[in-house]
Order: sequence, then structure tokens, then C-alpha cells
Amino acid sequence: MRGWPLIKLLPQKTNFHFVKYAPAAGVISIILCVASIVGCFYPGLNMGIDFRGGASMEVSKPAGQVLELDQVRSAVSELGLGDVQVQGIDSAASAIVRFQIPEDEGQSAVVARVEKAIDEAVGEVKYSGVSVVGSKVSGELFTSGLLALGAAIVLMFIYIWFRFEPQFGFGAVAGLVHDMILTFGLIVLFRFEFSLNTVAAILTVIGYSMNDTVVVFDRLRENLRKYKTMPLREV
Repeated sequence: MRGWPLIKLLPQKTNFHFVKYAPAAGVISIILCVASIVGCFYPGLNMGIDFRGGASMEVSKPAGQVLELDQVRSAVSELGLGDVQVQGIDSAASAIVRFQIPEDEGQSAVVARVEKAIDEAVGEVKYSGVSVVGSKVSGELFTSGLLALGAAIVLMFIYIWFRFEPQFGFGAVAGLVHDMILTFGLIVLFRFEFSLNTVAAILTVIGYSMNDTVVVFDRLRENLRKYKTMPLREV
């Protein structure tokens, strides 16, 4: 092939014996899964406003002006509203501000205090997209999110059970749980915010993981019928 001269360097036989490395891969997976589970409790998930309660608002300056994020963060942090998050969006003129609301204060009063502090720090700005989530609602959302993940796994197991065989179903669920736990581990490791959007992302991971599993199992079932006397490891 003229366009691919380096292809001659590739071996003619490219069969890779993945199963041979199963024990080592299993040990690595167990270690990573245990570390991910421990990380979910300590230091724990970085809960977003959806799951811990609080408020978020979009702060923006007129076009052509720069919004100093550090000044916004310092002004809101001085109000003692927990872990304040300020994230720039789209351009240097706007940002999303997230903060907690104390249980002994009214939501509207806290939002007003935050707006006043930001105005004093960076001048007059425009506020939009203000959303408030109470602690009770946030707890219900967190429970609903976990139930959604659990229901997805159970339904996937039922599908594989009917589509293939019970042992394939258990294998598929084991793979799903493995992928989901490692995804949680990455979320903890990089301190990504755990919100409703994150739950949707994990559900997407579950869907793609199951799709990959179905493709592999279908080919495996086909080869088991084709090579009836071949050892399973070879298949």
C-alpha cells in the first residue's frame, strides 16, 4: 500500500490473547474499584447544588467588559455561605455563581445579600437564571438519582437474561457495575461536580457499556456454536 508504507511493520498475525491477562487485569480492576468506593465516602463526592441544596445564578457584565472572577469569589466567600463556586462561561463577561443557603435564613434574603456583595465588588452587573434548591428537595433528588442508576442496571440485567443466558446476564451486570464504579472514581479523583447532569452522564456510560457488551456476547455466542469443541478461553 503506497499510502501506508509503515503497515509492513505490523505483524501478519494480530491475534491478541486477552484472556491470558485476565488474572492481572482482574487484580487491577479490584484495586481500582475498591479505591473508587472508598473515595466516594472519603473525601466523598463533590455534590452540586442539585444534591446539597443552595442557589446558583448567572452574573454578566455588558459586552466588551471583563468580569473579574476572583473578585466575585472573594466577595461571596466573605458572606460565609459554604463552598462558593464561580465558573466562567462563554466569555470573560459572564459567570455562574453557586453558593449554599443557611437553614436559618430565607432564600430571597441570602440571594439579595449575594447580589449586593457582587455589586460592591465588581460594579453593577446583570443577574439571570437564578435557581434555588432546598435541602429537602436536594435529598430527594440524590435518592432519585441513585434509584435511577440502580433501575438501569436491573433492567439491563433482565434484557441480557432474555437476550442471551443467565450467566451472560450476570457477566453483563458485573461489567456494568465495574464501569459505573470506575466512573464514580474518576468523578472523585478530578473533583467533578456531582449533579443531575452527572447522573445523566453516568446513565449514558451504562448505555454504551451495555451496547458494547451485547456486541461482544453476540459474537461469543456465535463462535460457541461454530467451534463447539474449542476451549472457552480460545473462543
